[in-house]
Amino acid sequence: MFGMIIPWMICIYFFTKEPRLVIMLFPLGATIAFLFNDLGLVQFWTVNPVYLNPSLSIVPYNIGYFPMIAIIFAYVLKKRRIHPFYLVLLFTFVVSFIEYIFLLTGKVVYHTGWNMLWTGITYIVGFGLCLLYIKISSSYRLLTKKETGI
Repeated sequence: MFGMIIPWMICIYFFTKEPRLVIMLFPLGATIAFLFNDLGLVQFWTVNPVYLNPSLSIVPYNIGYFPMIAIIFAYVLKKRRIHPFYLVLLFTFVVSFIEYIFLLTGKVVYHTGWNMLWTGITYIVGFGLCLLYIKISSSYRLLTKKETGI
């Protein structure tokens, strides 16, 4: 529900407002999520419920929650005059806090010395990649300054 259904409803809402932004950022958010989660899942963290193939546990988040976060990041970048560096930090803090709630409720379990600091670093890298993608897309006119706020 929280991993895919609600995020998809939010993405559909944003699609009605900013379709190009959603079309450009949804695949990026999913790609970054699959990259990090496939590298870290099982060795550094698990997501409950755990299936025979543990990657299945994170798929709803990879194709729902994380793309939604990338879209919201790009939308806030466009609509608010917040310096991109501070926006990356703000989103890192908020999304890390949400993951901390998942950690407290047992939905996510950390292993092998993984902790919230490492989680925050992965989110900084992920939002940094989103920002880089938005800037490159803007420079090639795939997204305009009006669409990105940059």
